[in-house]
Amino acid sequence: MKKLLTLLVAATMSAVAMAQTTVTFTVMVDVTDYVAGGATIAANGLRVGGTFGALGATSNGTPMLDWNPGDAGSAMTDMGNNVWSKSITFPATAVGQPLLFKFVNGGWGSNEGTADTSIAADGCGVNDGSGNINRRVTIVPVPLTVKYCWDKCFQCDGSSPIITSSIRSLTQSIKPLSVYPNPFNGEMNISYENTRSSKVSVEIVNLLGQSVKSLFNGQQPAGQHELVWDATSTSGAKVPFGTYFVRQVVDGKTSVKKVIYNR
Repeated sequence: MKKLLTLLVAATMSAVAMAQTTVTFTVMVDVTDYVAGGATIAANGLRVGGTFGALGATSNGTPMLDWNPGDAGSAMTDMGNNVWSKSITFPATAVGQPLLFKFVNGGWGSNEGTADTSIAADGCGVNDGSGNINRRVTIVPVPLTVKYCWDKCFQCDGSSPIITSSIRSLTQSIKPLSVYPNPFNGEMNISYENTRSSKVSVEIVNLLGQSVKSLFNGQQPAGQHELVWDATSTSGAKVPFGTYFVRQVVDGKTSVKKVIYNR
């Protein structure tokens, strides 16, 4: 669970989605354990409060507000079987940015983060500065659906919160590449393995999904392969410091790693 956030970002990038102008994040919460522990769901239902306004989030075309679960746009939908859901749309400018939020039962005072600090220990949340916990998820450039158990980093059955089927297909169809060091300054090494002779492309893209530099494009034999990126663009100029992605496509299957180029 400690690597959840890293896996969440790395496993959900794709070549097509990078070009999208908006992305959808669907968040679900299972309150089976919460209710079994004596909680009662409020008359106005479950809601979310977070940094939605700062990231330009909308709900059904209406802008969402920051940390305002009383706003109509923050209401979640009762899906039955103690599961509630909320779909939120983010602009492409939010990709790569952290979203902080909490599930709220009716209003402040009946919210997540007061009972189980494992959210911070397991890496899917951070201290909110008031002794409670905020969930933390990085916005990725593909539609993503996650389901949490109330006050937990996983589903109530203990399984991964990532439930989008397309994410499973990405992670299962290609061996993950590795990058090191990360963050880096100067040069970054890229390592990956082909299980068979394959058509491979490896390129660096920015947060807008624009290609910065192609590192390889062609047929490669099976086996281990190494590439180096020296933080330059196609023109040979050094790129600005910031966040980039190494995008690898092997026989049409995509794997992406987020990398940080630091001073």
